[in-house]
Amino acid sequence: MIWYYYLAYKTYKFYEKRDSLAVFFSFLTTTMLLTINIESIAGSIHLLRPYLPDNSKYYALLLMLVIAIVNYFVLYSNKHHEVVFNDFDLHRGDYKGWDLSINIYIVLSIGFLLITLILADFKNHGYL
Repeated sequence: MIWYYYLAYKTYKFYEKRDSLAVFFSFLTTTMLLTINIESIAGSIHLLRPYLPDNSKYYALLLMLVIAIVNYFVLYSNKHHEVVFNDFDLHRGDYKGWDLSINIYIVLSIGFLLITLILADFKNHGYL
């Protein structure tokens, strides 16, 4: 769970210099990354097991809503994120090695989504 907090912290720090809504963008980024990962896994399973029911946009929106609610209550309710982010600021050297894993996670999440979409496109056009 602390790695997830650090992911939110890093996205907050990224947007803090660029925008006044850094907390909102941190919340939105972590929500979107989790949704992308779950939908990519579900899409990959659907490619392998085509007899499963189709995943519609309503299921994806419902999933994103559930993840957003859980994300809010886990980190952002009652300004808990301020305590967590201040703790990361105080102990910055302890978590310096995690920066690479955060970047790899983001790149792999987007890459896995793109690969899943490309494979689904190939399957829908009869190439697979």
